[in-house]
Amino acid sequence: MFEYSATSRSQLETCDERIQLTFNEALRLQVVDIKILKGHRGTEEQQRMFHEGLSELDGITRFSKHQSYPSLAVDAAALPLVWTDHSRFTMFAGFIIGIAASNGIIMRSGTDWNRNFSTKDHKFFDGPHFEIVEGVTS
Repeated sequence: MFEYSATSRSQLETCDERIQLTFNEALRLQVVDIKILKGHRGTEEQQRMFHEGLSELDGITRFSKHQSYPSLAVDAAALPLVWTDHSRFTMFAGFIIGIAASNGIIMRSGTDWNRNFSTKDHKFFDGPHFEIVEGVTS
């Protein structure tokens, strides 16, 4: 039986309730084990991620949804975590986005930033990233 580790639970608790609902439902379905890598991220950590090339947003002139509190973004992955397996991240993203949509929540992932069902038309692949899309109806 899959369940969140204490670290995953504490990261998820820093997120918007819609993200919590989506990821709790995903784990409840027992399709795949899930690790929550990061919820809320402060400005200093965001800047570090930017300087390491792990984010396109510097946290000062361009804010990340991770910087809001509660966080409007989460980094999560299906276990086992295989960083080089982009297909695995993409499949997981479809699973999560489908669960969100079934609850009236619009999300996008770092596998398909513009939500057009093409994973090849962007330059920055951020497999574990999911965020709430505001102001869009399904």
